[in-house]
Amino acid sequence: FTGLLLYTLVGFCVTVITQSSHATLTLALTAVSVGQLSYENSIGVAIGANVGSTIMAVIGSLNANVEGKKITVTHVFFNVFAAFMAIVFFKLYLIGVDYLAKLMGIAADDWVLKLALFTTLFNVVGTVLLYPFITPWCSFLNKVLKPKQHTSDEEKPIFLNEESINFADSAIQTLTLESVRLLENSLAIIAQMVSLKPEDIYSSEEVNPLVASRDKPIEANFADLYRKKFKGIYSSIQEFAVRASSVSENSEHAANFMDLRRANLALASALKEANLLQPNVSTLGFSKNGYVRAEYSALRRNLLRLLRNVRSISEASTETEIEEIHQEILSDSSKFDIISSSSLDTLIRNHRISDTMATSIMNDNALAKSIAGSLSEVVDLLFKANPEAVDHEIT
Repeated sequence: FTGLLLYTLVGFCVTVITQSSHATLTLALTAVSVGQLSYENSIGVAIGANVGSTIMAVIGSLNANVEGKKITVTHVFFNVFAAFMAIVFFKLYLIGVDYLAKLMGIAADDWVLKLALFTTLFNVVGTVLLYPFITPWCSFLNKVLKPKQHTSDEEKPIFLNEESINFADSAIQTLTLESVRLLENSLAIIAQMVSLKPEDIYSSEEVNPLVASRDKPIEANFADLYRKKFKGIYSSIQEFAVRASSVSENSEHAANFMDLRRANLALASALKEANLLQPNVSTLGFSKNGYVRAEYSALRRNLLRLLRNVRSISEASTETEIEEIHQEILSDSSKFDIISSSSLDTLIRNHRISDTMATSIMNDNALAKSIAGSLSEVVDLLFKANPEAVDHEIT
């Protein structure tokens, strides 16, 4: 019995070293055939080889999904259980092999074929004994091994890849595509900050009736949206751009990488300014005072036109189209110059709105103008400076 355990350990260790139970069994069969290993000891090697084969399965399952891990656990359990049965009932196995060998016409001293017969019996017995327990075993594994719940719902980059980082042109293109994706996410967040829906940006409906139909404030958590839709992608873009620029020795490429970083920084500024807009838009924008409500409706309409123009530039197919849309964006920006408008002065003189309301309207139009300026900078850096890198079919 001690020899059986010792050679089982030998078989286990050889299999772990060679990473092949077949190689171990081949060595055992060869050793038995030339008389260098006794039949009983070779059986110990065969048992150890079957247990040793589980090590490769365990290593291979480290990066597997939960279903792969269940298969690995089953494989390990089966081989360990079958080995346990073979060691405990070793004499019965020898009797079984002798009996089967006689039925099959195998000579009593043909140790090679008898060893092969033992390995077959080893697996057959294990299968027969465990087969009835497949269903409860599956239920047990399903309870113990469960898929990991992904706690992070942050969006991740889809265009950035390590293969392109060593090639400046490819890196610029992937960064641009990821930046356009981040731009679209940003436009959706800005829309929600002024109680509009993201789909309003893509709608062909006229701006005036559409904004009028959004007659209730939309609850949106800026911090949550920023974390889910912006932060992860933004950080990855900045980090990727720094790494890619450090690899490239071309000054023109370095300037392109810097422009892409600035474009994304301008996006971050636009979002933070939109966050400051939300409180007043949600309250004064739906106030019972029709005059102040009308001022905020105008602000929301102008912002929606701005967001639509910025989005449409990613569909432009020529530099001329890009320039035309960019001019419209600059025109949109001028609409937020509330100081040069006589309408607000009239409302104040006629006491249609309070001084506090007037201050809020001026401040919020200044914020909207700043958003327009940031988005104009994004267009300048992202599209005008690098039009050939943008895939215009992305939207």
